[in-house]
Amino acid sequence: MIAQRFPEAHIRRTMTQKSKRHRYYVEETKPVVEFLNELRNSGVVEVRS
Repeated sequence: MIAQRFPEAHIRRTMTQKSKRHRYYVEETKPVVEFLNELRNSGVVEVRS
């Protein structure tokens, strides 16, 4: 969802082990942080595409 909305955002997987999948780091730019705060405040728990 973040990659679709902010294609220039730098997103990295933080774990290389398969047992620790779905752990990602995204750079904390103002637009990305504002978007994440909006998602958290709207009650969206998880979005899968």
